[in-house]
Amino acid sequence: MNPFLLEGDLISCKKQEEYYPGDILVFFYNNELIVHRLLKIKGKLLYCKGDNSFLLEHVKAETVLGKVLLVFR
Repeated sequence: MNPFLLEGDLISCKKQEEYYPGDILVFFYNNELIVHRLLKIKGKLLYCKGDNSFLLEHVKAETVLGKVLLVFR
């Protein structure tokens, strides 16, 4: 998520009822914990991408742990 999040930053996240494009989400993808920005929603699939990444992930809403609310540097 560089340049928004930097290595060593700590984040706080919370589960939400709804997510919107632009939200930064924490979710499991291929058994890894990922933090990426939500780009679009299509049904129950959320399309996310890191700010400095070319790969677009589609994740199920139930795999999302929450939305990033705070960043500690």
